[in-house]
Amino acid sequence: PVYKATITDMNIGEAFDVDWSWDTGSGIFSAESTWTVDALTDSALTLSISVSNTSPQPGLSTGGIASIGFGIDPDATSVAFATGGAGTEFDSTGFAFVPGFNGEVEICAWTANSCAGGGQNSLLAIGDSDVFTLQVGGNFADGNGGQTLMLDQFALKTQTNVGSFELPGAPPGGNPPGGGPPGNVPTPMTLALLGIGLVGIGASRRRRK
Repeated sequence: PVYKATITDMNIGEAFDVDWSWDTGSGIFSAESTWTVDALTDSALTLSISVSNTSPQPGLSTGGIASIGFGIDPDATSVAFATGGAGTEFDSTGFAFVPGFNGEVEICAWTANSCAGGGQNSLLAIGDSDVFTLQVGGNFADGNGGQTLMLDQFALKTQTNVGSFELPGAPPGGNPPGGGPPGNVPTPMTLALLGIGLVGIGASRRRRK
């Protein structure tokens, strides 16, 4: 299923989690993230994203995170880091797609040369974490005096010692909130996603402590 999160003005100050996991055959790649809605107006979303490369050791000898991207509806009109919002590793952002997600991912933040990847020494290494804050422009007015939008895909690119993999995000544990069954994990590069799992941020969020 495609992991989707609906965000409204009622969710300001709240957060939801997105995880990634893949058995490369030579070790497990895994990562965790928390997405916090800092602000939402008719014309802008401010979103803080905390990312940790949690791949277990011993396992992969290298497995850095190159980029993270997501789709947004309504379409964004601009994206930049909020003032002081660039990460230590995630220091570039723009309209770009994680390879394999063309047409599905609109916004990307990356650690290396581009959303498509780069040198291993510039990636978010195993055991490391980073935080960055995006300012996303768009028309998010819902026509009733509030704001609403939807994020999806939550794509991640990792470069390991056994190859590169492009993975869609999932709720923690791999199960859609509400007790739905786990989805099939798509093979890297093909991403034949079966079915659609629509989840509201209200089902997957947790209050920031």
